[in-house]
Amino acid sequence: MKRNLLLIGGAVAAAALYFWSRGKASEKLRVYFQGISTTKSGKLIPNIFVNFRLVNPTSTALSVDSIAGDIIVNGKAISAVQNLSKINIPANGQTIYPIQIYIQGFQAVMLIMDFIKKRQKVNITFEGTVNSSGFVIPLKQTVASF
Repeated sequence: MKRNLLLIGGAVAAAALYFWSRGKASEKLRVYFQGISTTKSGKLIPNIFVNFRLVNPTSTALSVDSIAGDIIVNGKAISAVQNLSKINIPANGQTIYPIQIYIQGFQAVMLIMDFIKKRQKVNITFEGTVNSSGFVIPLKQTVASF
């Protein structure tokens, strides 16, 4: 009986240590908002992607469970980002993670016209969260385009 209790206690302790170490590793995950890219779509408006660079500096493989937030261009929210697809990042590795976003046609045209008219720098901000193994990482990063 005592042996069974020791085995169960050991298994619970091992599981707790595993999940604690995964949480600690997730805290070290680095997420960098790289900006927006486009690809041809055969339609008037191209496919638009927001790109994230996910860096895992630990010796443990990590996964990102979700990325959610808003894309803001020059102070105007243009699209929401929500991706619930799990992505794995190898130990001591990194990956570029593109997420397709959708911008209403009128909003996209107005943004392009404003950019052409003013010939100004465009600040693109991602404001949201990244969930890695239950650890939520708040993220607010801005990139500038010309």
